[in-house]
Amino acid sequence: MSVLVYIIGIYGFIVLSFKVTYQQAIQKFFVWVSFCSLGLTILFSLLYTVSHWARLYLFGCETSLV
Repeated sequence: MSVLVYIIGIYGFIVLSFKVTYQQAIQKFFVWVSFCSLGLTILFSLLYTVSHWARLYLFGCETSLV
């Protein structure tokens, strides 16, 4: 349950980072890149967990090294 709250919170920050006005374009770029990379990392870890839970083994170290 706490993981779902964490995921909702992170994606909430991503949405808010797109709504904020920044003083410089470089600030906007770096905030977007950092939050989006965090969101993608969480998304891939969630896919990894769900695939192993369902015994699909679509993502993992074993398959990515082959």
